[in-house]
Amino acid sequence: MKAVLLAIADLDERKERLMDMDALLLAAQAEDPHVTQISLTDPEARMLPLNNEGMMELAYNVQSAVDDKHSLIAHYSVENQKDLYLLSPVAIETKKALSLDEEESLNVLADKGYHSGKGLQECADEKIVTFVAFPEQSHKDRPKGFQKPDFKYDRDNDQYTCPAGKHLKTKGTWHEKRGRQGHVQSRYKLYRSSFNTCLACPFAHKCLSEANLKQSHGRSIERSEYEEAAIANRKRILLHREMYKRRQAIVEHPFGTIKRSWGFNYTLLKSKEKVSGEMAIIFTAYNLRRSMSIFGVSVLIEVLKERFSGFFAMWRFVDRPAMGYQPPAPWYVSVELAQAKRRA
Repeated sequence: MKAVLLAIADLDERKERLMDMDALLLAAQAEDPHVTQISLTDPEARMLPLNNEGMMELAYNVQSAVDDKHSLIAHYSVENQKDLYLLSPVAIETKKALSLDEEESLNVLADKGYHSGKGLQECADEKIVTFVAFPEQSHKDRPKGFQKPDFKYDRDNDQYTCPAGKHLKTKGTWHEKRGRQGHVQSRYKLYRSSFNTCLACPFAHKCLSEANLKQSHGRSIERSEYEEAAIANRKRILLHREMYKRRQAIVEHPFGTIKRSWGFNYTLLKSKEKVSGEMAIIFTAYNLRRSMSIFGVSVLIEVLKERFSGFFAMWRFVDRPAMGYQPPAPWYVSVELAQAKRRA
């Protein structure tokens, strides 16, 4: 009897803990409906995929943009979501960090984990040229020659033409694809040919699926609102395979050094802000070490002295008067020059 009472008490305690955790999740979802998980150890960390084999780990997703000439880190950010949503935010911030004008272009290479129509379109809108690996589409139910890429799109008439020369038209309605939490992920138009037209075609047995025949539906094709950006990106990859192959050599250089050579396989701090600060120190150290290899130590020291001379002059000017010390005139000149350079 005592054992039964202890078991019931243990179940009640577990139920109470579960209810408390549900309350925390509901509170987080009230602020952001897309939240599906919370961490009791670090509220901002998330379970993120480690590889394509389904392995997950509670972590942050550290993003870095690396220049192709010197393998220096131009921009970084610490995120708690998958790569899929990060292409355009990282690329746009990198363009700002490089002080490029709005009309100047920037080439961005990324693996297929970053491939999303929305991200590709947002990059195109910002004059960022993407070379993002595209996931191979499966067309198991249709032979080659009758797959979506074999249908030609006519932008002027907003219709597709099938390999047999028949037209697939749309009513112009935008349909929505939603995620597991009900939020809209993308929109698309549906293009159809009538069932009678398809049935009279000599290629019907190749073009129509079993579902089409069973439901008496003609051939249909979906076209995403970001289709043009995705197609343009795909063409660039196919035309510039050698360029894309450089991606791994460029972006993996810093992480190979930082994680394998230096041993930074995990963070010491918690919260997104603190982890971001920790990574800033690590990446700054990497860029300095890399700069030593590029310039040499003596040249790097001279470059840093020239670059930060105004900063140190201003620091001395601001700090010393607090201790009752008046700096000589040349320091005032240095401060003014530094401020003028910043304004310029």
